[in-house]
Amino acid sequence: MVMPSPVNAPDLFVLLERAFHSRARDCRGCTFTLPYRVFDSPRANWAVIPSHSCSPTCRFILEDLVAELQGTYALAA
Repeated sequence: MVMPSPVNAPDLFVLLERAFHSRARDCRGCTFTLPYRVFDSPRANWAVIPSHSCSPTCRFILEDLVAELQGTYALAA
């Protein structure tokens, strides 16, 4: 089993933002929070919250991207 690479919150935010905007090319208005630590998830140690203005399509793209990157990156302490 491959362990996720540790990364700090600001660097992870930049990775997420770039990947999100490359997938959601038509959207420039959606934002999300800085990744924050979660303790009750067996899959990952971080999550983000999308803005209220995100469309259902953008939320789906973000959720898919977060699920993908949670297996690759762990939020550093």
